[in-house]
Amino acid sequence: MKKEQIKKEALNTNYVKPNAQAIISKIDDIAIGDNKGSNQRISTTNLIIASIKKGDFVLEYKKKKTNKLVKFSALNTVNNEDFRGFIESFKIQLGVNNLPTWQNKTDEGKARMRILRDVFIVALPLIKADAIDTDDKGKSLTGANDSKLLLKGAFVKENYQPLNKDNLKQVALNFNQLKSVSQNYYKENNFSNDVETKNTQFEQQLVKTTTMITEDMHNGCESNENFTHSKMVALATACNNWCRVLKENQLKATTPEQRARLEKKATA
Repeated sequence: MKKEQIKKEALNTNYVKPNAQAIISKIDDIAIGDNKGSNQRISTTNLIIASIKKGDFVLEYKKKKTNKLVKFSALNTVNNEDFRGFIESFKIQLGVNNLPTWQNKTDEGKARMRILRDVFIVALPLIKADAIDTDDKGKSLTGANDSKLLLKGAFVKENYQPLNKDNLKQVALNFNQLKSVSQNYYKENNFSNDVETKNTQFEQQLVKTTTMITEDMHNGCESNENFTHSKMVALATACNNWCRVLKENQLKATTPEQRARLEKKATA
């Protein structure tokens, strides 16, 4: 199903909220390969959090067995049932809950749900702790192409000290760094004892390596020795090749209509 058709179907529901179309578009862009960068995930997370804080979307759901209304604002901890309930409720408010392309039974649906789940893993702690900060212009997004989100320094230091060793008042983080901070919040604050928020071992190593390289760069590349540069070049080559193969595999998995649209966009 084409993205334009998905948007049209979603907007024909009774649950359309402000920013719903923008949120759907951002998730679609990530899911079908138009824009998988950190900046798109960051902007999606920021938009969802801002919409929730404005009251455009409500973090609440009804338990299936008891029909009891559960409000996020009243919880000190969340479990898997809560986590799934808030996501399903959010899908209803988006107007996409009945669309096949948002169901786990399809590849497209699985991709969209993974994105929404990742965003919620990050968003819930940031909302609960009121951790997002703004610059002097009132903006929360910063960095090249708005690729980072400003957080209160105290929150970052408390939940992931290596990302704020200098005790800065504000810290700008990319999406993977945000995810690491949020994951620690679940553990350190007893915010959840069963929501599966951990990165895979592969992702954990990537986050650790990225953080280590970034810190060393800010320290004037003090770890540089005889063969460090050549090893860094080899790492960069491996990363670029991995991204290229992933893109090729994702392209093979798209429908002919999606491939045609992506090719048209690339040559425009």
